[in-house]
Amino acid sequence: MQFLIVIRSILLVRWCACMYKERSLEFTEEIETNQLGIPHSLDLSTPDETMVIVSDYKMNGIRHREYVPMHKIHIESVFESGTLVWSSNENERCTFAIFAQGTYGLILIYTSKDGILEPRHFKRNGEEWKTTTEDDFEDKLEEMEQEIRAPSDSEGLGSRLLSLENEWAFCPQ
Repeated sequence: MQFLIVIRSILLVRWCACMYKERSLEFTEEIETNQLGIPHSLDLSTPDETMVIVSDYKMNGIRHREYVPMHKIHIESVFESGTLVWSSNENERCTFAIFAQGTYGLILIYTSKDGILEPRHFKRNGEEWKTTTEDDFEDKLEEMEQEIRAPSDSEGLGSRLLSLENEWAFCPQ
């Protein structure tokens, strides 16, 4: 009786291994025939959420929107309100993009080619998008953060100083 259980277990394991190997071969063939996936153009202003995952968040007071392509989606070009920001070269794809909205429009796109990730930085220049350096990108981001941290004119500096004087007036000497 135990012998039959052992034989049955061995046959089951071999059958599972055979099925796994068969599925693995199908998956490998699929990757080889369409290595990059389904081509898609991403417009950051109107993303197709069946093709990309969109996440909104604030960092240091600046609104960011992140776009990540779904599995088997190959982003071959990125637009913002119909204006081209980036387009791929051979075997290159966008792995994700971040759009920082504020005084300056800033876009960070990570591309992948032959398994190597590379950041691409862009800033809005009038109605078009220009490639920029990482340092310039970081400087513009810092300027936007400082504008958010700076006192607003609508509050009025004088009224804030007066309120500070009043707070100090009630402090024990």
